[in-house]
Amino acid sequence: KKSEKMLVVLLAAASGNPAVVAAASPLAAPARAHRALAPTLDCNGVLAAVHKALNGKDWTKEVNGRFVGYDVGWQWPDPSIDCCSKEFVRCNKTTHEVAELDLRHIGRLKGTLPVQLGQLTSLEYLDLKGTLGVTGTLPPELFGSKMSELIAVRAKYSSLSGTLPASVFELPRLDRIYIGGSRRTPLLISGTLPSEMGSTITELWVDSTRMSGTIMDSVSRLGRLKTLELDDNSFSGTVPPSLSRLSELQDLDLSDTKLSGTLPPWISQLAQLRKLEIGDAGLSGSIPPELSLLGSLEALELSENFLSGTIPRGLRIAAKGTCELTDKRRWAGASASSWYGTLANELPPAPPAPRIQAGRALASVGTASVPPPSSVAPAPPLSGWQGGPQSGSIWDPGRLTDGRPAVLWNHWPPGTDGNSFDCPLPNDLPEPCRAEGTVCNWVQSWPFPPAPPRPPAPPPFPPAPPRPSAPPSPPSPPPPSPPPPSPPPPS
Repeated sequence: KKSEKMLVVLLAAASGNPAVVAAASPLAAPARAHRALAPTLDCNGVLAAVHKALNGKDWTKEVNGRFVGYDVGWQWPDPSIDCCSKEFVRCNKTTHEVAELDLRHIGRLKGTLPVQLGQLTSLEYLDLKGTLGVTGTLPPELFGSKMSELIAVRAKYSSLSGTLPASVFELPRLDRIYIGGSRRTPLLISGTLPSEMGSTITELWVDSTRMSGTIMDSVSRLGRLKTLELDDNSFSGTVPPSLSRLSELQDLDLSDTKLSGTLPPWISQLAQLRKLEIGDAGLSGSIPPELSLLGSLEALELSENFLSGTIPRGLRIAAKGTCELTDKRRWAGASASSWYGTLANELPPAPPAPRIQAGRALASVGTASVPPPSSVAPAPPLSGWQGGPQSGSIWDPGRLTDGRPAVLWNHWPPGTDGNSFDCPLPNDLPEPCRAEGTVCNWVQSWPFPPAPPRPPAPPPFPPAPPRPSAPPSPPSPPPPSPPPPSPPPPS
């Protein structure tokens, strides 16, 4: 063996290449091994690095919604304490290795995530929700090939920035990803969705970030996906048809994006869909009739798009679900609970009421005074109206004797921002849609029967004879004179 090693060295020397000579040197292998082993830390070393990087000496603990205590993470840098006995750490009961770091309940976190986190190769759950003091980027080492046990990553409502590593979507056991912020404070994570994703993901939340680009077809390869939340981003393009392959999808939210195109009919193929929210997404066209094939919907939100046409019959939404088809915020001063939509036998007002300005009361409303055509079925009563009209209130005037509302609301003019549906609305419009005040426009003239002519006015009555004046009354007698004064008493 020594002769073989010497032969390798001699052949390398004969080549005259210094790099080859250095690589063939007997000292090279131990040096490479030393470089590979140098950065390796045990769990105590990793926890100590996290404690130092995130201002551990000032940590507090959340108790009943309040952060109390001081230096509650004092155990983390202590190597004499077992990792599984330390606060905010959970270990696997079988392997006795660190499986979960719950930083969500730690207060006064401040700093950046250390790269040493990538050495907890047994880590299954990492929770960074609400850690507003954590800044910087997500270290790529945290999602490297060694992190094969990682199941869930939650980094919502933090102060992270940079780009989202593509390797996070390729982990073999990853099941849930929660990355995002809120509408007021979006997460400063940018980038695009990767072209390759692991097939094990069941929940993908990337909402309220600065992500852009198109919704990649790689999402459709997530055959086990049940939740897809990509709202409040800058995604563009159309809703990809490849999403129709997600047969197990239950929640789909693409609201507040920069999409275009129409609401695709193939959404009806997502038979298990419970929530469909694509509001304020730039969609146009009409609501496809195939949407009525979804029998498990609990939430439908399509407001603030550019949809038009008629709302199809047969929409099915759970009785306690939510439904928003038109933009209520364009009406100033009206509360959502007091809105009434126009149903199939509700007639257009004449003349149109003027747009109202914020802070002003409604100036004029249109009322229905002509009976509906016989071809229109009676509208169901409004379940939210109870106890009859409220006197002195323009928001709840009740119904007329034939079941029509006493007040008909106008929609904003067609062609402006927001959906503009044609009247009449279907009589089987789900109760949640009616309760939320679905509004439509009368854009066609209906063959209402002409009003009967008024009867001629009766002839005037002859003047009444003058009434005889009463005889004068006799004068009243004068009042009696007072009696004379009595004489004074004798002295």
